[in-house]
Amino acid sequence: MPKSLPGKLSLAILSIGLLQVVFFVGMVSNSKGLGAIVNFIRFAPFTALFGIVFGVVGWMREKKGHRFISIISIIMAALFLSVCIYFFFIWTFGG
Repeated sequence: MPKSLPGKLSLAILSIGLLQVVFFVGMVSNSKGLGAIVNFIRFAPFTALFGIVFGVVGWMREKKGHRFISIISIIMAALFLSVCIYFFFIWTFGG
């Protein structure tokens, strides 16, 4: 468990990101793929931005044993950012 405030905020952003993943998978499994992509594109850039900021600050402020949550938050934010870039610039609808 993180001790500093940025580490705790990093844990909060990580939990929000995990909820977004669960929501995205739930919408895709209900065959609402376009709605899932739109909702992911609406919320994921902010989650990625806050995840990177609070993850890096938490990683710098935490001691060695408590950096795990911040590192996982940075990884999750980088994945969200890469998926957003994929949906923005690479995804096509077959045309």
